[in-house]
Amino acid sequence: MNTIKSKGFLVAVTVFLLLAIPITTYLVIQSEQAAREPQASTVCESNCTSETTPAGEPELKEDLNLDGSVNGADLAIVLSAFGETGDNEADLNSDNVVNESDVTLVKAKWSQ
Repeated sequence: MNTIKSKGFLVAVTVFLLLAIPITTYLVIQSEQAAREPQASTVCESNCTSETTPAGEPELKEDLNLDGSVNGADLAIVLSAFGETGDNEADLNSDNVVNESDVTLVKAKWSQ
């Protein structure tokens, strides 16, 4: 019985590493690119009602890291909070739990 449990543990660790390493690599590359690009600031005169991205377009709620697009970095934020309950920025559908629904919302807006 212990052999079955240890094999299950090894499978879980392997799957985690297969997901974590590419996401981490992607995040490092994105942060290096962001450091090289100048950041535009948004100046709000009066009656400003929505946030804008550096490109000046309306902000997507799925763009959790506010880099102007929904991508792997945003998915990583949702996955890192997966299963958490209560008030959480990764709870995109406001059902008080970060779950598959939130992952689906990020995937639906990917690269927009």
